[in-house]
Amino acid sequence: MEIVVSIVGKIGEYLVPPFGEHVGYLISYKKNIMKVNEHYQKLLLKKEAVQQSVEGANWNQQVIAREVQTWQTNVDIRIEELRKFLEEDVNADTMCLNGWCPDLKSRYSLGKKAQKNTQAINELLQEGKEYDRVFNPAPPLEVGSTSNGRFKNFESRKTKINQVLEALRDDKMDMIAICGMGGIGKTEMAKEIAKRVKDDNLFDKVPFAMVSQVPDLKQIQAAIAECLGPKLNEESLTGRATQLHSRLVKNKKVLIILDDVWEPLDLEAIGIHHGDKDNSWKILLTSRNEETWGTAFGCASCCAELCEGAAHSVAPISPRDASDAGGTAFGCASCCAELCEGAAHSVAPIQMNTQKNFPIELLSKEEAWNFFREMVGDSCIGIPSLRLKAKMVEEECGRLPIAIAIVGSAMKDNSDENVWDAALEQLKKSIPQYIPGLNPKVYASIEFSYIHLKSKDVKSCFLLCCLFPEDYDIPIEDLVRYGVGRRLFANIDTIAEARRRVHAIVQNLKRSNLLLDSGKKEFIKMHDVVRDVAISIASRDEHGFMVRYDVGLEEWPQNDTYEGFAAISLMLGKTTKHPEGLNCSRLQLLRLSSSAFPLPPNMFDGMKELRVLSLERMSLEPLPPSIQVLKNLRMLMLEYCSDKLKNVSIIGALEKLEMLSFCGSEIEEVPKEIGNLSQLKLLDVSRCRSLERIAAGVLSRLSRLEELYSYEFDKWKSTGENGGGIDNANLAEIIPYSHQIMALEISLPSIKFLQQDLHFKNQKMKFRMRIAPRFQWLELDSTSEDELVLHGDAKDIVEKRANISPLLDKSQVLLLKNIKNSKCLLHDLDRKGFPCLKDLQVYECKDEEYLLDVRPDDTLHAAAFPLLESLKLTKLANLKEIYHSKVSKRPFSGRGALNNLRSLQLCDCGSLKHVFSMPIVSSLVQLQELHVSYCKNIEQIFSFGGGEHKKALSEMNLAKLTKIILGNLPVLIGFCKAMDPVDEHPQSTTQASLYQEIKGSGTEVTSVSHKLFSSNTISWIPNLEVLEVQKSHSLQVLFNLEGQKVKEDCTLSQLTTLYLVDLSALTHVWKNIPQGFQGFQNLMTIKISDCHNLTYLFSTSVAKLLVQLQEVYISYTNLMENIIQREQEAGEEREACPIKLPSIKMISLHKCPKLKTFGSETQSRRKQKKMDPKLDSRVQGSLVVRDSPDFLGGCLESCVPHRKNYKREVVSDQSISKRSKGSSSVGRTKHYNHGQIPNDLAITEVTLTKQEQSVTEETDNQVKIWSFIQPNLVESLQTLEGLGITACDLLEVIFQLEGLHVEESQLVFDNLTWLSLDYLPKLLHIWKKSPPEIRGFGNLKILQVSMCGSLKYLISPSVAKLLVKLEKMKVSSCSEMDKILAKGLGGEEEEREVIVFPRVTSLSLMDLPKLECFCNEANAFEWPSLEKIRIVRCNSLKMFVPTEMKTPNLQGVYTDYQGESPLVPMVGDLNATIQHMIIKGKAGSNDEGSN
Repeated sequence: MEIVVSIVGKIGEYLVPPFGEHVGYLISYKKNIMKVNEHYQKLLLKKEAVQQSVEGANWNQQVIAREVQTWQTNVDIRIEELRKFLEEDVNADTMCLNGWCPDLKSRYSLGKKAQKNTQAINELLQEGKEYDRVFNPAPPLEVGSTSNGRFKNFESRKTKINQVLEALRDDKMDMIAICGMGGIGKTEMAKEIAKRVKDDNLFDKVPFAMVSQVPDLKQIQAAIAECLGPKLNEESLTGRATQLHSRLVKNKKVLIILDDVWEPLDLEAIGIHHGDKDNSWKILLTSRNEETWGTAFGCASCCAELCEGAAHSVAPISPRDASDAGGTAFGCASCCAELCEGAAHSVAPIQMNTQKNFPIELLSKEEAWNFFREMVGDSCIGIPSLRLKAKMVEEECGRLPIAIAIVGSAMKDNSDENVWDAALEQLKKSIPQYIPGLNPKVYASIEFSYIHLKSKDVKSCFLLCCLFPEDYDIPIEDLVRYGVGRRLFANIDTIAEARRRVHAIVQNLKRSNLLLDSGKKEFIKMHDVVRDVAISIASRDEHGFMVRYDVGLEEWPQNDTYEGFAAISLMLGKTTKHPEGLNCSRLQLLRLSSSAFPLPPNMFDGMKELRVLSLERMSLEPLPPSIQVLKNLRMLMLEYCSDKLKNVSIIGALEKLEMLSFCGSEIEEVPKEIGNLSQLKLLDVSRCRSLERIAAGVLSRLSRLEELYSYEFDKWKSTGENGGGIDNANLAEIIPYSHQIMALEISLPSIKFLQQDLHFKNQKMKFRMRIAPRFQWLELDSTSEDELVLHGDAKDIVEKRANISPLLDKSQVLLLKNIKNSKCLLHDLDRKGFPCLKDLQVYECKDEEYLLDVRPDDTLHAAAFPLLESLKLTKLANLKEIYHSKVSKRPFSGRGALNNLRSLQLCDCGSLKHVFSMPIVSSLVQLQELHVSYCKNIEQIFSFGGGEHKKALSEMNLAKLTKIILGNLPVLIGFCKAMDPVDEHPQSTTQASLYQEIKGSGTEVTSVSHKLFSSNTISWIPNLEVLEVQKSHSLQVLFNLEGQKVKEDCTLSQLTTLYLVDLSALTHVWKNIPQGFQGFQNLMTIKISDCHNLTYLFSTSVAKLLVQLQEVYISYTNLMENIIQREQEAGEEREACPIKLPSIKMISLHKCPKLKTFGSETQSRRKQKKMDPKLDSRVQGSLVVRDSPDFLGGCLESCVPHRKNYKREVVSDQSISKRSKGSSSVGRTKHYNHGQIPNDLAITEVTLTKQEQSVTEETDNQVKIWSFIQPNLVESLQTLEGLGITACDLLEVIFQLEGLHVEESQLVFDNLTWLSLDYLPKLLHIWKKSPPEIRGFGNLKILQVSMCGSLKYLISPSVAKLLVKLEKMKVSSCSEMDKILAKGLGGEEEEREVIVFPRVTSLSLMDLPKLECFCNEANAFEWPSLEKIRIVRCNSLKMFVPTEMKTPNLQGVYTDYQGESPLVPMVGDLNATIQHMIIKGKAGSNDEGSN
């Protein structure tokens, strides 16, 4: 039978394709099943790979891209389906008739399912290829946040800042500059401006790049790019420039700040195409020299190749043969000399012409004196005898902020008159060295502060900081190692002591304003002005420093002699030549950095006194033999040297060496010769990812070793195991001197590699120890101290408890990963309650049931983790409780566990039903951030079994909690259900009907069982700033304030951001808001997505609270009809109060198919006619009034517009089945004159004559037109800057302007800058019936409309005249559009006048099959700025306009969808060009042809 089926199948394959396909399912079902099984395994592997990448990103606090999370969800669903298919369907019996015959139906079904599953898996695998990088970089540090409050808002500076801000608001300004001498405060002012423009929403992104005297263009590119998105991945300067430019184009409203510019920069080489009219960015520069803003010349091709992004000084080049080259050109002499050999390359001008410069003046006398008093303290200034002296000292500071800050810090709280006299004398006698752009008084002030540093080691450490490049993040560890190597610190026995001393010195220098904080931990910065003075001081004979950190130094600095130098720091270029016979007999410190400078063999022959040698990013294969002469060398750093360091055994000859670092270098082996370094105290092989071997016996011979850094090396030899080869070191080698180890960073593949006799009893030891196989490594903060990572079987770990117990007691960071066979590992390991732990991370410990299990009489663990700040629990499948206690049921105790916890992250803990329970809740007073995700059984955040804690809970206050993120919690029903108000249900049928009547209003009091926050729990989080809830499908209401008492203080007054995503049951964001309620007044951003049961966003009573709301993003809400819903109160309309959203800037709506309006259609702010009391049935509250003739007649007059003497017709409801011929009446009618009324109103209805009916139908049609913004909302949305609407199927009008009454001075929507409308199938008008007197829309720059199938025209002439700043107009895929500009249906009557689009630079008309022309009226058109027009697939286009038009800048017409070709050149004016295109057949098709 199988053979028969096979033959039949083969025949079927040759029949019509559909039949062959179906037979293929039947015949190839086994093959299809095998294939789906193979792909299933691949999918499992890919899922694991992506998950590991996600985990690594999570630990690094990177932001996982949403599409990755979606992919993972889809994969999980598919895997579950596949598992069922392979286990159940495939294993089912596929035979029938007791096994005699194959079940063809079953096999067909299996084959089809298998093939479709294979196809689905392939699609997921294909998509998964994109997720090798699964994260988006965490948002960069905001500009200004690094200033740490350094900016002083002087009155004179306020004025200047306001002037700069005003210039940045001016559309005509795109490059401005702040100028002033060094130290006057340009950088801090620029940072303050960056902060202000962000706060004012003037710009979305503000990248800040330091340029400095010798700019590194790649660094500038990196600084700008990382603010806008991921790091640039191109290596070449031009490739990076292209990437950066693309990123700038995609971002809107970008302010680029370039700080400390000395010479004109080639902005295009960076990727900033200044001058383009399409620019959406502006540039703010700071410079010491106002003459910078001009034109320089450079040979771009040469500099780009040789300088690699360094902006060399520009010099005139005289060609060797002037007659051939044409005279003198300008270029980078050093580059062109080599490449051009004197020939004149084409020389491009480097333009940096700013449109406005703002010079920064000195402080006023009053400002300077007040600032000086603040710095020195009033305690000494208040002494009359000192006041005059202090005033004279302050005057010597020259009213310069940096000078005042530095001198003031040096004299702080000093009341000794002699010291003040000496200070004044010294400042007056100072002889400053000339430094360009630096005021001599600044020099004198910094020198004065240096002299007044209290000790020699502080001064020496300060001078060491000038060895590094300008604006460099200086590693404090480098200062430690340089200082120890030069013996700068007296009475220091260990490197650890020196490290503590240096940290104290750094703090002292920061207090003196001589050093600054860096944005990085364990780094500092030196202000460029301070660095200039420090280099000047250090270069004096007594110090003997030479610092030349010019990028790519072409040649070794020329000096008559080098014998006087004690320290040299150079950055060398490719072509730098080492001078022959270099004699540096006094030299103690040499720091060289270069990417390509090869060291000559005799490099160190004349440097026999060298103590410190630092070679960074050098080519060191091989090491120069002359290094052996450095017998006095104490510190050697060979760091980040990319070439393979194959042989470093020569270093073993340096007998006095105390510190040796290969950090980041490509070293493969630490050879046995290193064991000869008997004085070595520090060995650093961290980040040496190529390191395969530390020779056996090396460590045992380093008997004075204090610090070992080998965190990335794990090839240790284990006793009894072949762990890393027979020649590798064994950790047992350090046992003899383990008591003296002060710093240890190591990785072991397993706990078994930890020697039984190795105990870490030195209480002062700092450590980072990772015990985990390499494939389980996770990247952690490399600057953390006392860090322990454990992995493996709990039994093995407990066996080594004696070894690791001292580490557990001291650990500040503890990570437990994949621990097996333990229900509460921390309880099994710990004996002291983790007294030092600050960061605990537990990952994939599937047997773990309790983080803390406090048993009877266990008072230690009842108060464990006293310092813990961060707790992350991930993939703990069996975790039942974080804190499990059988000790006490008391709700609050004076001392509890986790009482310092600031951040809690829970992820994928499937058995957990709540996060916190009593009594641990009493400890959460410090909690700041709460993240809970993928916990499928969590029902509430706080859970309490009985009512005994309710009184304590009512006083609960999480005052420091500022951020809550809840995601993928499918059964979450509340924050704390025990605290929900008791449900109150209506007591009678009448009450029930009343509840039903007012359903949906803001004053309803309807009980909700599944609410995240109730009126009680919302008071627990008074300072919450960010709330994000995703994929929690049981929540019905977010904020249900039923029973909320109106208080004087505001509820959630600090909340700024609200994100709600995929909450399928959510019906209300706010519900049961009581009258008089105050709160939410700082909410700025609302983002709603995939909340399909939400019918509106907020009610009018909530809207009036949201005075700071700026951005509303709504997408995929299937039932949403209005953004704002009008309320009713007790069945009566609440008094109409205008909706006010005074700060709204952005509205984005996507896929809201039932959206009708922004505000509820029932609201109207038109002036109401005064109602006759006879018509108001509510006045007397009786049905009798409705029987009166006046009531019915009045109703008709109200209902029928412009009614005069219409007849009223009343008809019985017994005869309304068919319409009589020639009459508009329905059924039999009886006519009544005015005042008459039928006896039985219960069986009557009103009809109209034919004329009346026509008017009524017209009125009805008007009511049914759904307008997004109605006239009554125009004033409420006046601050709107951007509006984007996509796929909202019911919208017919965007701006309904009919009936709009505006004052003469009022501008309508004059802040709107961009409008984007896509896929609105019923859209009839963008602007409907604009009144002739209207003014507004004057700042609209971008107008984009696509796929609006009912739209017949874009704008009317009256609207066109308003769009004076429109720059881009793009219309595409509007199938019914026949004109762009046409009179509206209201029939605008206006004179034919010139219509000018003064700023439009780009016009695109694509896929408009019925478009006949831009406008068929005989108006004259002018397009003075039009540069680009694109016409694609406009098959009916006959002309542009019927009159001549002026387009002086237009070169031609583009006929493809994107790109710059093909271009149809202009043939006469645009009309003639279009006629030419029609003849050539290009108006209706792109290059690829048309369908």
